[in-house]
Amino acid sequence: MKIGYSKTYPLPASGCYEKIWLEDEIENCDMEVVRNAQYALKKQVESFHFESNKAAEKQLRVEPENPQTTEAKIIAQIYGASDLKVLESFKLLSSKYPTVKAAYEQQFEKLSK
Repeated sequence: MKIGYSKTYPLPASGCYEKIWLEDEIENCDMEVVRNAQYALKKQVESFHFESNKAAEKQLRVEPENPQTTEAKIIAQIYGASDLKVLESFKLLSSKYPTVKAAYEQQFEKLSK
């Protein structure tokens, strides 16, 4: 006796569909044997779909960007300061963070020349 199982899956990346069909030949026509064989085919179809598409689905996932730390944002603003008056507004903040202080001092030297 020939039995089969198929399932159609939507493929979100392309808007297309994938149909997977498996069939098997079994000697015993007992309904319990047929049912177990169909469950086995179903499991194989689902496993095949998952394995063959997980890499494609992983590529589609967009990873959120890590937000900048407060220090990094302040440092970017310090390096963007075009004159000493603007840079002076960061003097108080530079006392809180050593990395910000170093950036402040470097930009201060640059603008003082």
